[in-house]
Amino acid sequence: MSKILVVDDEPGYCEELTLSLAHVGHEVQTAVSGRQAIDLGARYRPDVLVADWMLRNSIHGLHVSQVLRTIHPEVQTVLITGFASQHLKAEAERFRVFDFIEKPFSLDHLHAAVRDAARAGPRPDAPVRIGFVETDAAGAITFANDTARDILGQTPVGRDATHLDRALPDVGPEDLKDAAERWVQVVPAGELPAAWDIRIKRFDDPERRLIALIPTDKRYLRDHPILNMLLEVEESALARWPLKGRALFVDDDELVRRVIVAELQRLGCVCHAAETGEVGLRLLERDPEIDVIILDHDVPGTDTAEFARSVQATRPDAILVGTSGHYLRNEFLAMGVDRFLLKPWRIDDLVSVLTNRIGNCVDCGLALPLKRVTPGEPADRWVCCGCGARYLAVFEEAAPEEVRRHVQPA
Repeated sequence: MSKILVVDDEPGYCEELTLSLAHVGHEVQTAVSGRQAIDLGARYRPDVLVADWMLRNSIHGLHVSQVLRTIHPEVQTVLITGFASQHLKAEAERFRVFDFIEKPFSLDHLHAAVRDAARAGPRPDAPVRIGFVETDAAGAITFANDTARDILGQTPVGRDATHLDRALPDVGPEDLKDAAERWVQVVPAGELPAAWDIRIKRFDDPERRLIALIPTDKRYLRDHPILNMLLEVEESALARWPLKGRALFVDDDELVRRVIVAELQRLGCVCHAAETGEVGLRLLERDPEIDVIILDHDVPGTDTAEFARSVQATRPDAILVGTSGHYLRNEFLAMGVDRFLLKPWRIDDLVSVLTNRIGNCVDCGLALPLKRVTPGEPADRWVCCGCGARYLAVFEEAAPEEVRRHVQPA
């Protein structure tokens, strides 16, 4: 049978699924949050991940899947959802989810989905190619993904290295201690000039540690959101709201509205929230100081195009920002809405859009030192170093050095 990791933030429901899968012979581990699932899954490396799409914290089921597939690309994902929207179907396909099942479902349905996922065989297409090596207290390699084996293969010890210290003979205990807190550059054995950046993820088990290996010429991968999520590296927080006016957020999800409003208020922005376009238009009539409207595409009972036309006619100076899955971006453009947030998004992403920065790459999530072109402004073509996506944009010279290296001229 297979190794299964079940992730659901309702403990009783999680236990029911676990007992059912164990009863038919699977080895099952459980987690009740996205953070716990990542930390456990990085060590357990399941054959199949069974994850609820909408977990309560900022790490949802697709996040867990992306992180675990970066470490162990062979893992298959079965996503559980309360509503299989078109958005979710598109995102599931984009993130290589094997299957998703909609609540309520029978346990037989779950068993069949897990069985089929386990039988599907490996799908070695990691979201981003980062080397990961797990070692025990003696430094013996207990796990290495294919990317790590390729990196080790460039040293005299070769792809089948059994101890990491043989590939890094000049790296001492203090270097490894530092690598638990920050990225450390090391020089591996061999005649060719080379260097790696390493970072250690420690677990509750002091006998084991997971080490990320990145060749220095691919240092831009250190900033990848998937890696930051695994290592629990805090991404930069923006200190204040960049505009003087107020904001309106239109989304039918009560929890999402609450979270966004709280985050915007933390930055000093007064924010209204509406569950439908009709309510949003009424708020616009009552508050002339609203100058930013964030509109979710899939609000039930709302004609998105009609809402956009109403805003453009009555509040032409307001900034309208659309948000949806990637597959609906062109629909917003057809409405004249050229500012866009790809779900799931953070407040940092919104501020980047409002300040004309492109922010993160739409395809791979890497931070980009690029700004949108304004009329009369010269622009160049750039390539994202993370995934090869191309942009016609203005290079932002003031961006931090570590972000400037994330693109190269096309």
